[in-house]
Amino acid sequence: MKKWDYLNLYLLKVGGGTNSGQFVIEEITGVIRLHSKPISLDRDKYELNVTAMDDGACCVNGDLTIHTSTAVVVVFITDVNDNKPMFKDCGTYYPKVEEGAPNGSPVIKVHATDEDKGVNGQVKYSIVQQPNQKGTKFTVDEETGEVSTNKVFDREGDDGKFVSVTVKATDQGEPSLEGVCSFTVEITDVNDNPPLFDRQKYVENVKQDASIGTNILRVSASDEDADNNGAIVYTLSAGSNPADLEYFEIQPESGWIILKKPLDRDRYRLRVRASDRGTPPSFADVDIELDVVDRNNKPPLWDRDTLSPIHIKENVTVGTVVTSVKARFRETYKLEATAQDKGYPPLARSVEVQIDVVDRANNPPVWDHVVYGPIYIRENFPVGAKVYYYIVESPRNEGKDFFEINKETGEVFTKVVFDREKQGAYALEVEARDGAPSARPNSDNEPNS
Repeated sequence: MKKWDYLNLYLLKVGGGTNSGQFVIEEITGVIRLHSKPISLDRDKYELNVTAMDDGACCVNGDLTIHTSTAVVVVFITDVNDNKPMFKDCGTYYPKVEEGAPNGSPVIKVHATDEDKGVNGQVKYSIVQQPNQKGTKFTVDEETGEVSTNKVFDREGDDGKFVSVTVKATDQGEPSLEGVCSFTVEITDVNDNPPLFDRQKYVENVKQDASIGTNILRVSASDEDADNNGAIVYTLSAGSNPADLEYFEIQPESGWIILKKPLDRDRYRLRVRASDRGTPPSFADVDIELDVVDRNNKPPLWDRDTLSPIHIKENVTVGTVVTSVKARFRETYKLEATAQDKGYPPLARSVEVQIDVVDRANNPPVWDHVVYGPIYIRENFPVGAKVYYYIVESPRNEGKDFFEINKETGEVFTKVVFDREKQGAYALEVEARDGAPSARPNSDNEPNS
């Protein structure tokens, strides 16, 4: 080829032309450049077929004698670390781990990708330390992304039901880039807690005339476990006497004990079991003691049938005592007892029984007031003036030299003429005693006081 021949250079592609996807070539200079529009270099190297063609000016029939030559140009792509690792599936991570699982139990395998090439696209994984937390509750394999437990979890303890974890992926470029993924690990429940009753024993009074269907007592138990492991069902059994179970039933869900047969004994003993629905179930038992009390159908008796007339002055002050009334319980009860044989036909006979309640001196006197007074008297009152009236008796006190008491009526009288300028107040302590030896323990037959 002569020096005055002209060459046209082309990038070989289907249909010919000066561009080939990512690259273009200048026809005259042969300079190969990247395409001006946005492109993606998704390979490590590109092989470009370049064709050189003359214009045929060398010859008379130039158009028929055009010469061409083809060469391969290899372009190697050198990567720049401009992409950080990405956890594309982070939003789908909802792992679970069972409480009590041993340390090192697998949780989930995470995966991050980096669009860079070579070491710029190689990632390693690590756990990000949570704020205000000593150590990490999980570990991760830096090469595979396999997340494992780093402790034994207790769902009902400090760990709770959910634990947050953050995994970091770091590429090996210089400088390195990193991406993170945060997700929550659910600590699933195991049946490791038995039900717990709110009382150690239930003791309740039941009226003798309670009707069938009456709610007698409600037991209550709780279970810290979740779902079926914490769902409680109650069952009823007899205590020492299997016949006690004939009188009661229990609602399995609510724990209400219900009467199903009229009561005819003084006491019933039962046992309730609270079981959860776990596999296998856990349970706890509690004892029930039901004491039958008589129906209150005997009203108190007044000490007098008539309490009038009562006379008061029209100008008395508020709080003035008008009168005192007393009531007492019955001291005599009449019952009918019946004896019946087991013959056929059965024969029976009844008898009237009278029960007299004999009082025991087992209650000390009770004061109407804890403190009486102050009681005011005028100085220079004559000896023997009436001070106050209560049924009391004078024991030791500083006022015993200045006052005396009528042991029968409780009236208190002065013994001296008082001078206010010498002493303006006196403390007087009195004691009341009943008239019979006490029936209370350790009383040494002394009266109640």
